[in-house]
Amino acid sequence: MPRVRGRALASPLAAIALVTSIAACGGSSGRPVVHARASSSAVDAPSPVATAGRACTAADLSTVFLGQNDATGNVVLSFALRNHGSATCHTYGWPGIEFVGTGGRPLPTKSRRVTRDVLGSAPASVIALPPGMWASFRIVATDQNSSGGSAGCETAHSLQIVTPDDGGTMSIGIPGGAYECMVTTVSALQPGDTAAR
Repeated sequence: MPRVRGRALASPLAAIALVTSIAACGGSSGRPVVHARASSSAVDAPSPVATAGRACTAADLSTVFLGQNDATGNVVLSFALRNHGSATCHTYGWPGIEFVGTGGRPLPTKSRRVTRDVLGSAPASVIALPPGMWASFRIVATDQNSSGGSAGCETAHSLQIVTPDDGGTMSIGIPGGAYECMVTTVSALQPGDTAAR
């Protein structure tokens, strides 16, 4: 089955500036640590060297469904990857996705990684995930094809997620299903549940 990998592709033309800002993560704040990164072309920029623990793997993470909102022409689905391990790990970039239909049947999914969508900005940054913390992302799918009709549209009942740092896969159900027409955008991972706001 073809899969879309979540790792950002390196581009020799991308001008990268790495700015590290470390937020305190102790006590009851419950906030992940974010190492912000500015880039003239964030979508094509290579993953930076992270400074907080090792890279998160699929074995470290569990999936969380944060919700669904339907607007004219769009379906917005929000998900999170939660660190259920005992040590801090870091993540960066865009998960790969594939919609799955009835009976586990893969659906045609054409995803495009973005740092801005209909809900606003979602810049890419290195996110440190202490145990129990999560990083979120959103998918904006169309609910009609390019001709304004329903040809090629189907109902997705779950989502297969490819983790950005190790290419592992995991699945999560979509309560009630989501009507989608193949073409989607995927936001970069955001700290906490901010991608769902």
